[in-house]
Amino acid sequence: MADGEAPGAIASQAEQLVRSWRYVLPRATVFTRMISSLCARAEGDVFERIAAQVSAEGRRRIDELLAVPEEDQRSLLFRLKKYPPHGNAQTIKDYLAHYQVAVRTAWNVTEIKSVTQALIEHLFHAAKRHDAWYLKRLPEAKRYAMVACFLVETRKTVLDHLIEMNDQHLTKLIGECRRAADERQRKYWKVTREGQDLLVGSMEWMLEQKQPREAWGALLERTPESELRQACVHYRESRRLEQTGYVGVLRERRPGV
Repeated sequence: MADGEAPGAIASQAEQLVRSWRYVLPRATVFTRMISSLCARAEGDVFERIAAQVSAEGRRRIDELLAVPEEDQRSLLFRLKKYPPHGNAQTIKDYLAHYQVAVRTAWNVTEIKSVTQALIEHLFHAAKRHDAWYLKRLPEAKRYAMVACFLVETRKTVLDHLIEMNDQHLTKLIGECRRAADERQRKYWKVTREGQDLLVGSMEWMLEQKQPREAWGALLERTPESELRQACVHYRESRRLEQTGYVGVLRERRPGV
């Protein structure tokens, strides 16, 4: 434990050692309790070693993290522990603020030295299981060591959650734009078919005439100019939707994309 090993690894090594001496192991619960008791004697030095790597400013920010504001019922530590909600613009913004809190609080503890990664993860899970009220009651060294390990690991997981939330947001946005493009395309398919019949019929009738100018005037009498123009608009919009698909709708809704 003094060398920075995690209790689980220590128990495994102790079991192998006792078996190598050809001793009969006690019951699992008794053996675990014995190992925990021995580890508790040495863990004070480990906590002091980790807490020494947290600056005075870092300790002040950890205390702020454990404080519960009067206008809120939850500490910032609780919000960092929460599993992220489904990703959208607002939840990503809020969760990014939580990430900034984690980075700002652990700004001077980017890497904890002199202990194993297994012990850091063990203290991370231990801090995650307990609330701010419990952690504030611990001795200073143990409190700062546990929260420091929690923050170092949380910086990794929060960033992963942000990436996942962003993927969820983009997937939902693309799905909405795809459905909107398909719905718009279905509408234009109907009006385009009608417009194409109108345009083709009008052009065929005009080509059959011997005098184009008189035929053009007669065409406009036969088919109003507004209907011809509207058919052209529908046809071009349908063609544009076929070429751009949901990307065009996405750019309309998000000009910066």
